[in-house]
Parts: sequence; structure tokens; C-alpha cells
Amino acid sequence: MSRYDSETLYRLCASMDPAEVEQGFQQLGDYLMPVARGRLNNNLYSDQDVLDCVQESIVAIWKLLGNGKGPSKSKAFLAFARTVTVRKCIDQTRYDSRKIRSSSIDSIGVHETPTYKSTLMKDESLHILMEAIQNHAGLSKKDKSVLIGSYLLEKNDIELARELNATAPNIRLIRSRALTKIRNDYAFTKNLQNDFMED
Repeated sequence: MSRYDSETLYRLCASMDPAEVEQGFQQLGDYLMPVARGRLNNNLYSDQDVLDCVQESIVAIWKLLGNGKGPSKSKAFLAFARTVTVRKCIDQTRYDSRKIRSSSIDSIGVHETPTYKSTLMKDESLHILMEAIQNHAGLSKKDKSVLIGSYLLEKNDIELARELNATAPNIRLIRSRALTKIRNDYAFTKNLQNDFMED
């Protein structure tokens, strides 16, 4: 029988035996990791971020089962668990997108207008900004890491300095010069603006 058999995992997770519950949710977590990774962009979310999302999903599933709000049939348990996890991932990406929306766009010189699509509030905006920065030919690898880390991942200068084997003042200098390159690149800012504007 498959390790991820829906009926078996449902029996374990809904069991009154704590050992079986632990076993069931451990296996369920292993099953849900690739589900969450498929929803959380590899360039924006670390393995720890994915694990955190799965753990939050596990808690939500456990509570739903405890409240009698699980699937009506045990064979639908894995589909039920996937749905809970995907919703958690979507909530996370939307939250992150709203959080970085103003700072990231304003910092690179693209200003909001009433004609921007409502999808700017969704996780697509993160992907567009990240890909635009990564594909900019005038930015070095370190420039890109600093910009993405600062404005899309909200890492502070100390964290970035540690990751890039640099100092915090050096990170600020790299960011300042990288932003100048972007702001002076009319074609880049125009194309990025067009990605967010309605036709």
C-alpha cells in the first residue's frame, strides 16, 4: 500500500492513539511539502518558509478534524489536505505581496496610478519585479541579490551582509548604486510600468 494512501492517512490522523496521530501527520507533512513548494516560488521562499506553511496547514487540518469538519469520505482526505495547504500558501503570498507592494515599486522608480491592475495586490507582482531585476543586464549578481533581498524578501542590511560576505555599509552602497542604475534606465522602468498597467 502506498505510503500516502488517503484512507490510511485519514485513519492515522483521526486516531485516538497519540502515536498514530503523530505518525499520520508526519507522513502527511512529507506529502504536503512538494504541494507547498509548487505554490511558493523557489526564488522567493526558502525551504524553511515552505516548512512553516506546511506546519500551519497541519495545525489547521488537525483543528478541522477535531471539530468534525474534515472530508466526508476518508478517500478524499489527501485532496482535502492539499486544498487547505494551497489556501495557506495563497494567503501567504498575498500577505507578502501587500507588504512589499509600496516599498518595492516606489524604490525602483515606478509610481502607482489608478490604472494599475488589481493583480498588483497578488503574488504575481512579486514574480514580475523579481524577474525584471534578475533579467536586468546592467546589474551584477550582487546588485540583484541586494535589491531582491531588500525589497522583495524584506531582509535587513545585517542579514544581507552575512549572506553576501560583506558589511552593512557596503550593502547600503551596493543598493544605492543599483537603484541609480535602474532609475536611469528609462526602457527598464517603462517596460516594468507597462507590465502593471492596463491595456
